[in-house]
Amino acid sequence: VDKLKKKLRHEENVHRALERAFTRPLGALPRLPPYLPQY
Repeated sequence: VDKLKKKLRHEENVHRALERAFTRPLGALPRLPPYLPQY
């Protein structure tokens, strides 16, 4: 159970890091790449 919890937490952290990495540069980009959803 402990290992599973650690794995889940790790995946959560990776997901958050990925989200941060994607949302940060997007504001600086002149235009969104076509494969990203347009908001």
